Amino acid sequence: MTISRRTFVARLGGSALATALLAACSAPATSTAPTSAAKPTTAPAQAAPAATQPAAVVSRSGRLQLPTYMAPKGAPPDVPGTKVVPGGYLQYPN
Repeated sequence: MTISRRTFVARLGGSALATALLAACSAPATSTAPTSAAKPTTAPAQAAPAATQPAAVVSRSGRLQLPTYMAPKGAPPDVPGTKVVPGGYLQYPN
């Protein structure tokens, strides 16, 4: 029985897709740590807690207040833009 290249690629792709779907739907495999591993003689250094900044603020009404748009600070455009069209350049900015 001869098989065409198109049929071979289709079957190979189908089996790869089925394998990926089955792997995604199954439970993750548990790994066991080796018991004969050498234990460290010193405790690992703990990193200092970083200062956290809130990315967004929740207002009093309970709704999320997203950050506002800030235009990038770059070279001024050669041709001024409008409300709809951004400014343009005649040459690549230096």
